Amino acid sequence: MQIRLLFLLFALFLGATSVESRCKGKDLFARSSPEFQAAIQSAAEKYPYHTGLYWEISKAGKTSWIIGTIHISDTRVSRIPGFFRKKIASSRLVLVEATESQSAEFMQKILQTPPKTPAKRSATLGQAWASFTPKEQKLLEKEARSKNLSIERMKFLPLGILSLLIDKPKCDRDNQRYLDIFVEKAAIRARVPVSGLDDANTIARLISNPDIDDATYVNYVKRELPRLKQRRHEIETLVQMYLRGETAKYWEYSKARIRSYLPKGTARSLERETFDRLIVERNKSWMKRLRREIRDGNVVVAVGAGHLSGKSGLLYLLRQEGFTIKRLSCGKDCTN
Repeated sequence: MQIRLLFLLFALFLGATSVESRCKGKDLFARSSPEFQAAIQSAAEKYPYHTGLYWEISKAGKTSWIIGTIHISDTRVSRIPGFFRKKIASSRLVLVEATESQSAEFMQKILQTPPKTPAKRSATLGQAWASFTPKEQKLLEKEARSKNLSIERMKFLPLGILSLLIDKPKCDRDNQRYLDIFVEKAAIRARVPVSGLDDANTIARLISNPDIDDATYVNYVKRELPRLKQRRHEIETLVQMYLRGETAKYWEYSKARIRSYLPKGTARSLERETFDRLIVERNKSWMKRLRREIRDGNVVVAVGAGHLSGKSGLLYLLRQEGFTIKRLSCGKDCTN
């Protein structure tokens, strides 16, 4: 449910990888207290369209379909359900967040986009190296080795990219096994045109001009380093929620998780960056394209499931424009 584009950018920087398909972690949410589970469930149920991965959208007799994807390489969540594969093959257009070729173009755009506020430009790890204790530096060096990187190369990473990179354990680095990639490949095999919803200028602005300053990124990385062994368990927790189609619950769980160990200001900054900018702003940008493309129907839209629920989610925005939204049930044919 995180931004797929950034992980494709990692692939360009780190090179393609092939790793094990499961992180073999534990579902932390299932192990939490009944009171915590109830609180998260209650908060999630306030979201419009809080549960579901497969949707039919229609207006004036024209019908299209949406699949909520997940940006994890686990084989349990990277399979296209048979019924949806048929919709891809018979569609006239497939829309994804960003195609593989577009991601390379976006990287160039990002590198060429100057920050509006230079002071907020995320410094590199090398520039902030002295901010970390010797013990933290050793953990960063170990993390670099686990990603087949020299620490010298990792030091070239901006802190914002580094913070996302350390969120991804070695067992979940094979971006070629993301469901989005399989959707794109299925469309290509069926000779259906594929296009990306992301706009290069919007992406460059969001990534090149983060609202988080360097001190916040440093604080976040410092807090994450002792928790690196938890990552595979967080992956499993997300996988289980996705398998149940609990898109809104994951957002609420994620917020509660970072609030439990990050300073309040840091947690709020990360929530704003992740949700308000990378979700809400992109959804608004995507709607401009969606209005035009789905007007004639027979379009398949594949985007991160985190973009679907809530009043700023795509489903609610489409309903506000007169579309009828229907959740699809696919029984044994799919994960939901």
